[in-house]
This record gives sequence, C-alpha cells and structure tokens, in this order.
Amino acid sequence: MPRLAECEVGGHPEPWAKLGLHCANEYVFIDEVKFRFSPGDAGFLSWTFASPAFTSETKDAIDGVTTYLVSQPHLVNQRASDSDLHKVVSTLDDGETLGGQFVSPSGVQILGLDHLVLMTDDLERTSAEVERVLGVQCSRVRDAGNSVMQAFHKLDNTIIEIVSGPHVKHHGTRLWGCVVTVDDIDAWCTAVGTEVASPPRTAVQPGRYITTVRESVGLGVAVAVMSPHVKVPQK
Repeated sequence: MPRLAECEVGGHPEPWAKLGLHCANEYVFIDEVKFRFSPGDAGFLSWTFASPAFTSETKDAIDGVTTYLVSQPHLVNQRASDSDLHKVVSTLDDGETLGGQFVSPSGVQILGLDHLVLMTDDLERTSAEVERVLGVQCSRVRDAGNSVMQAFHKLDNTIIEIVSGPHVKHHGTRLWGCVVTVDDIDAWCTAVGTEVASPPRTAVQPGRYITTVRESVGLGVAVAVMSPHVKVPQK
C-alpha cells in the first residue's frame, strides 16, 4: 500500500515554528512525512507517494493535483540526511526528538498525519482518480450533512479525505489541508498559545477533539490538530 512521503508547500517555513517545529534546510518532518518549502504563492504545490509497486520515479496528476510516485521513501528528491533529522525539533524551549518525532517541553508528541483533505467539485471523479494513480480503492463515503459528501482512501500512513459540496466554488480539485495527531491536545494548545490555535472542541469522530491553526499564523494551508484515535465501546 502506498505511503505519503512528501508534501511540497509554497511559502516560507518560519511560520511553522509556531507549531513547535524547526525547519532544517527548507523542510520539516511531521512524523515520517517531509514538508518541503518552495518559493512562491502559498498552498500545497505537490505531493509524493512511495510504494514498491511504483517501479520508477513518475510524475502524474490526481485530478489536476501534481503527484510524484517513487518506489521507496528515500528516493524522494532532496530527502533529508540522517544528520538533518536531529534538527527537526521543537522551538518551544528545550524541545527534543525521539525517533525523528516532535516532542515539546510539555511532552507532547506528534503521532502522525491523520489525514489530508482534497476539495473537489466532483467527488466521484476525484475518488476515481485517486484509485487510478495510487491503486487504492475508496473505503467509504459519508454524508456529512448540508449536501456535503466525503470519500476516504486509506493509505499505509495516512488517509486521503475527499470533500465536495456547495461550499466548493472552484473548478477541479485542490489539495486543501491536513490534520496532525498529537498525544495530548490540551498540552499542545497550551504550549503554542491561543494566538496560534483555537481551543480544542469535540470532533466528528467519537471520543476525539480537534483544534485549528489560525489563518493569521501564516502557514498558507489549512492545518488542524487532533487527539488520538480511541475505541468507543459498542452499545
């Protein structure tokens, strides 16, 4: 099954330090996924997936979203060296890394990328494109209410969530945002402060909480942070 290996983001890395991440050589790591920054307009510019099924490096597009396919994660262009990994640390005073993962002074750890969001004017078309390029079928479709529909494609290390509805005014598909999972959302919000993130609120997923990074932080893409998955007892 493919893994998300890299996201190319337009803009500057400095605002990401407000999340507790330090940029080394124009990139940061969120768990094992490399976020590489390129000059120009803000927003997601491309993404890269790795799988042994991809026999050579290939450039494709998922419904217009620039997509690169590589056979192994280490073949991603400009991949960080081992000496760079220790630099990807918290800037929130005395942060450290454990296995390349972020740890804040309060002990908060990023567990991974929960999901990435594709906004589209045609859910079925975009879902079919994800399956064509990545070979991953849609696992489920959800009616979110108010004529908003969601489709989910599960990868090895994250989920692609496709969203369509009346709020989508553009033509085609855009890689819109991502959601990061941390082990202690209250501690993370306290560490970064209210100017960076909204107070945690109940998420759609039972037993989970979510906070959104404020647009004023200047990431140029939508980022939210969630508490870990929990097993909800069956009634």
